[in-house]
Amino acid sequence: MDQRVILPRLSAAKIKQIIPSQTQLGIDRTCLDNLLIVFLIDLYFHIAVIIDGFLLIVIINN
Repeated sequence: MDQRVILPRLSAAKIKQIIPSQTQLGIDRTCLDNLLIVFLIDLYFHIAVIIDGFLLIVIINN
């Protein structure tokens, strides 16, 4: 089942307050292919991954 969701715009500071970090969840990057991916556009480009009700934000830096 492929679902894509567009979330409201949030500041990066707000996102970090409400969303657990990758290390806190203990998520392996190799698992990301099997998860629901949500694209969130803000001042930076984020990839939000929904994991059992949690949102994981990975900031892409070029």
